[in-house]
Amino acid sequence: QNDRLMLAVHVRPAWGGRNVEKITRADAAALLDGIAKRAPTSANRTQSILRRLFNWAIESGHVAASPVARMKKRAKETAKDRILSPDEIRVLWWEIGNGRVYESVAAALRFVLLTGQRPGEVAGATIAELKHIDNGARACLEIPAERMKARRAHVVPLAPMALRIAQERLSRAFKGQEHVFPSH
Repeated sequence: QNDRLMLAVHVRPAWGGRNVEKITRADAAALLDGIAKRAPTSANRTQSILRRLFNWAIESGHVAASPVARMKKRAKETAKDRILSPDEIRVLWWEIGNGRVYESVAAALRFVLLTGQRPGEVAGATIAELKHIDNGARACLEIPAERMKARRAHVVPLAPMALRIAQERLSRAFKGQEHVFPSH
């Protein structure tokens, strides 16, 4: 989904009507440099997506060469080191639970805070991924590799407050519901 969004926001507006075989290295550099001016990390992510797409196109016989092959990343990335203070966490906890945020979203955000997982990993959590929910000591969320950024399965032990949120979500689940935090 992130790849589709990056393509829709950055690539389609610039290249949407163009023949893929006519896209040059200079075109790719101009596109990525333009993105880098506004959003450096997005430029690098877009470049990675384009590299995968063009590699697929080469393997499939659609193009002979990739305009992004061996191209250096357009921007230097720096790790984020910002963390919330205890006071900020208290304010956030109260604000997301004050009734102005859709209940499922509030529960998901609190689950993010309690587990330290990425929002997308929590939002995509399925009921089947919750394990040992009736055994507090063993309760966990088992995130499969295909849903993890690093593409490795991940087991997240559930602290008592996170477990209570998971149990509450399960008690509200309707028959056939797949996700712990449905968006509808």
